[in-house]
Amino acid sequence: MKINLGSGPKRIEGYTNIDIRKDVNPDICCDIRFGIPVADNSVSHIHAFAVIEHFSKKELEEMVLPEILRILKPGEKIELLVPDLEELARRYTEYKRTGETPYKRPGLGTNFLYDAEDLSYWITSWGAHKIVFDKSYLKRLMENAGFKTVKIVLCDHNLIGVFEK
Repeated sequence: MKINLGSGPKRIEGYTNIDIRKDVNPDICCDIRFGIPVADNSVSHIHAFAVIEHFSKKELEEMVLPEILRILKPGEKIELLVPDLEELARRYTEYKRTGETPYKRPGLGTNFLYDAEDLSYWITSWGAHKIVFDKSYLKRLMENAGFKTVKIVLCDHNLIGVFEK
């Protein structure tokens, strides 16, 4: 079994799509803080893009990551995408220094990260995000939870991390 965790409306063919929101029609609707209804060591891959930043540090350490570790087969991987605070701050300070930014809001064609309001949006998503990451913190959080880091790479203003059980 492969899982698309926090699928939202972006279903992945061949994956079990899991989300807390019923309106996006997931295969499984659940709040992952309180368990994912699949057997221990039964999942061969987890895709979790734009998910873990929606939980507090305590929720991640005590509920979410232990649950992901429980369901993932030994040697298998979770692939995460999270906003990268370091890159967002770099873009913000670059604009403050130069007054110019080559960065555009996707689909809107307007500049972003030109003031604290934009930076706040990308960091907190107006309150939906409860935690921020840079490479070192993401690595430490996942390794402290029991995962092995395979790689962490920058992709636009996000980090993509691959971690193995």
